[in-house]
Amino acid sequence: MHEIIVNLLLGAGILAVSNALFQVASFFFIYLRPSKLHRYRHATAGKPAWALVTGSSAGIGKAYAYELASHGFNVALHGRSAAKLANVREELAAAFPKCSFKAIVADASQCATDEIVSALQGLNLTVLINNAGGGPFPSFGMVSDYTEREIMDNVNLNAMFPTLLLSRLLPTLVSNAPSLVINMGSMSDNGLPLMSFYNGSKAFGRILCQTLANDMALEDHAVEVMCVQTGGVTGTSKIQMKPNLFNPDTRTFARAALARVGCGRAVVVGYFPHAMQQVMADMMPGIVKRKVFITVMKKRREDERKRMKNN
Repeated sequence: MHEIIVNLLLGAGILAVSNALFQVASFFFIYLRPSKLHRYRHATAGKPAWALVTGSSAGIGKAYAYELASHGFNVALHGRSAAKLANVREELAAAFPKCSFKAIVADASQCATDEIVSALQGLNLTVLINNAGGGPFPSFGMVSDYTEREIMDNVNLNAMFPTLLLSRLLPTLVSNAPSLVINMGSMSDNGLPLMSFYNGSKAFGRILCQTLANDMALEDHAVEVMCVQTGGVTGTSKIQMKPNLFNPDTRTFARAALARVGCGRAVVVGYFPHAMQQVMADMMPGIVKRKVFITVMKKRREDERKRMKNN
């Protein structure tokens, strides 16, 4: 009897260690394997591949456009400002003369998709990057601090717009397969205080991607769906500082995110140092994590209030 118990414990220990080693190897493999982005740069019926990047007039979206063009994709740029989009289009055309670029003006906070779908008619769309999004102003507060209109606009921007756009473009992406869908998520969707409806809207997108990835597998469609979880990135509307290890510039982040294409995960932290931050947060006991979150977010709210007062 004693020998049986020892063997059972030994077997359980071996399984536990093997599982831990597998999890570690799988984690590092995501960031060491080559990207499969090239798989989606293919012609359909003789038409070259196009990518749509929403919210691409600045920040991460603009960086995605640059990276995609550097890989030979034609890029449709989307934003609310015609002037900003025109400037980005001129920059890209000068940097990548062999690629074509199209500017599409539509208000994501009002879930305007008709203009986008119309502008893409006849194009071989193989990549959709749902990047348009952002937090409310001020960035940190209780849900009761915002008006109903502010809450609705922000949830529309982060959750409803990408969902509705995806519903309109998915048949095209399936028809042009293999195709790629990337939704931009946020590492803050794990319960960071003072960001309730923003976090909720980002969590919605994460679950949407997980489910849609399973839908595509169920229907045997060659459409890769990936939610890229994002941490701090400089050169965005919210963060303006010198880039560092945990706050990369937008081009570094976009390059890292596209390098994850083909990793086999429906949800992935795009940038490796951000992934290490997530691992460390996940290892904290719940009560410790909550205290850390509260301390950090109190400080961020105080800093924002000081900046607003000084301005």
